[in-house]
Amino acid sequence: MRRAESFVRGLNHLQGEWGISVSIEPPITAAEADRLAAELPLGLPAPLRMLYLEGAGRFDCRFHWSPRKDVLPQTERVFPYQQTLFGGPAFIAWNELLQVHGIHTWWDGLDDPSTEEQQKGREIWRQTVPFIAVGNGDIVGLHVTGESDVYPVVYLCHDDEECPVTPISPSFEHFLSEWEKICYAGPEIWLLSRFLQKGKALSGDGSTARAWREIMTPACV
Repeated sequence: MRRAESFVRGLNHLQGEWGISVSIEPPITAAEADRLAAELPLGLPAPLRMLYLEGAGRFDCRFHWSPRKDVLPQTERVFPYQQTLFGGPAFIAWNELLQVHGIHTWWDGLDDPSTEEQQKGREIWRQTVPFIAVGNGDIVGLHVTGESDVYPVVYLCHDDEECPVTPISPSFEHFLSEWEKICYAGPEIWLLSRFLQKGKALSGDGSTARAWREIMTPACV
């Protein structure tokens, strides 16, 4: 988390209009984590418990950037036709996590799913513990199935009934590692999708990721 905060605070080299916001609160106690786990419909998965216990109870470090015109040709090679970009890790604060679980009621007013993909999407949606609220109604969360201690990270799109779920990482640890490599772009799916390997796993090792790191240097780790 210290590296992520340093990265965001070090973005003053960006050319164009940019801004950052940083809000961090101390880690929670074990008693608070236990109480939260008891209240959450799906419990508190171990990776999130560790995030709040050893990282921060609130961690919100965001940036936005409108590149200068002479820089746009470089950024548009990574994000075509985009003149404003967003990024930075911002996790749902521990004391706001319970209310975000209202996402599970999103399906209640919809017709029964008509396709196998929609049915699968509904099941995943209702078995997901959110940890990032994207801001447009979408969610990034851990798909908790009870079959394993390693939970895949999924992107839940609130306004796409045909494809409501996009897998983005096989585990929370993998997600954090690869997200750092792409300089915390997004997490809006239209940004993350540029780094999805075979459409399913976030990767910071491809040519697109390398191009983005070159642009964000020296701030990016």
